[in-house]
Amino acid sequence: SSLWNSQSYFKMALQMTNYSLIIPIYNKEKQLPFLLSQINKIEHGNIEVIFVDDGSSDNSLTILKNFNFVNNINIKIVHQKNAGPGIARNSGLKEASGKYIWFIDSDDIINVSAFDVFDSILKCEKNLDILCFNFERTTKPDCSFNNFSFKTNSIDNKIALLFESVTPWSKLFNKNFLIKNKIKFSSYYFAEDLLFSQQAFCIADKIIKTDFVAYKYMINESSLSHTHYKEHSKDFIKICQKLKALADKNLNYKNELYYNICEHSRNFITNISEKNLYSKESEELMNYINDNHINNNTYEILENQINLKYTSSTRWKILEPLVKLKILFRKK
Repeated sequence: SSLWNSQSYFKMALQMTNYSLIIPIYNKEKQLPFLLSQINKIEHGNIEVIFVDDGSSDNSLTILKNFNFVNNINIKIVHQKNAGPGIARNSGLKEASGKYIWFIDSDDIINVSAFDVFDSILKCEKNLDILCFNFERTTKPDCSFNNFSFKTNSIDNKIALLFESVTPWSKLFNKNFLIKNKIKFSSYYFAEDLLFSQQAFCIADKIIKTDFVAYKYMINESSLSHTHYKEHSKDFIKICQKLKALADKNLNYKNELYYNICEHSRNFITNISEKNLYSKESEELMNYINDNHINNNTYEILENQINLKYTSSTRWKILEPLVKLKILFRKK
């Protein structure tokens, strides 16, 4: 890979970078102007943005190099051969100098005011490994966010494994935490974020959750997550195998990891059954889950935890998908 920097390393050394934004880019010449306009609106200091061009065949790299960044943000551009989003994020992490890492997808929208909120939280929460925040789904490139008073609370590893999104863009990660524990993305093109987040949640000593909305996820049917079945359908089975291996090493979180295997497998199978494709992969996945007794006692334990953690008025919203899950994976 090669690195191109729009500002001098000497200037970067004058101030400590607190946040590193890592953004993989692959053939995004149409989306880049909107993304770069967002970056130009960031007024917070102590930020660097690392674009990782993952072997784009369009004009993405040229657009990045020629864009006029008007704010005082350090910009790095890494160029590499196409290797997928996970490897691209790993490449960005190697170049990151920030204390906290925010992995961002190039199609989505960030709240440019989020860094002031992050500052407030991080001043109060020392030795933080992961900060989870809220996000919204949208179909329009709308940069407006409702600024409101936010709440934070500490969550334990099991609750994070069960109820937090697996998406890397809905979290801040302490860079030292990732490096120390050798947590990085796999080379798979699909579901690499599932394995990454579960590894991080198993190891983290301190996880904080805030209800502040810092991100908008653009629903895009042409994105990799919606087209992975074409070329990468078997990736998911390999991810499930690695999650089981993770469960074997972290027996305290075995049931939570098994739940994730089942829940995300249900989503996978539902999607491919709608497309009426990949019945072979679907059968292989179901057989793997049943042959390894991954659904053994998982749901009953989860139901007990949910009953303890949640009030009756909200409990049904969480239990309902578990009931559907049990029906889908019930061994015949």
